[in-house]
Amino acid sequence: MFGVVWLDIARDDLANIYVAASPGAERDVIEAAVLELERQLRQNAPGVGESRSGRRRIGFVPPLGFVFELDVAGRVAVIGRLWRYGRP
Repeated sequence: MFGVVWLDIARDDLANIYVAASPGAERDVIEAAVLELERQLRQNAPGVGESRSGRRRIGFVPPLGFVFELDVAGRVAVIGRLWRYGRP
């Protein structure tokens, strides 16, 4: 198990995405994606997404993309940025 920490800027990204989404089904999809990305990170953070420079990784849970830093020794994934993709 890994801990999941959100940097303030990633929380701001999420808030902006959520507020811009239509109430109802669109927000439900975003909420489900956030719950799923946190579940994946908690269960097996090193297996999520693709590696980038250093300890950074990039992951996708439609309709969200996110960058996180992985501290394997500390067993923590730190979400640094979040964005929405594929929106018409």
